[in-house]
Amino acid sequence: MYDELYEGDCQRNQPPRPPRPRKVGDIFLYQVRPGDNVFRIARMFNSTVDFIRCMNNLNNQMMIFPGQNLLVPVINQQVMPRSEQESYELYF
Repeated sequence: MYDELYEGDCQRNQPPRPPRPRKVGDIFLYQVRPGDNVFRIARMFNSTVDFIRCMNNLNNQMMIFPGQNLLVPVINQQVMPRSEQESYELYF
């Protein structure tokens, strides 16, 4: 979560920078926000509901709550269309 903040991101009216690409094998610590559900989180991180459920010992109802921290593994590689690939820059 915090590793995607850059100097100046807290200034008003600044557009957020694109998130860093997610690679297969990455594991993110995600804090649940109001309105989140496991399916939506899985799609956001190129993961699956079953992997998130197993890594976080969720029961079959998969009840999650705002403020709860979840480990989210990336298991699928998302391939962007060529036009989107060319529009990203590397920030170091």
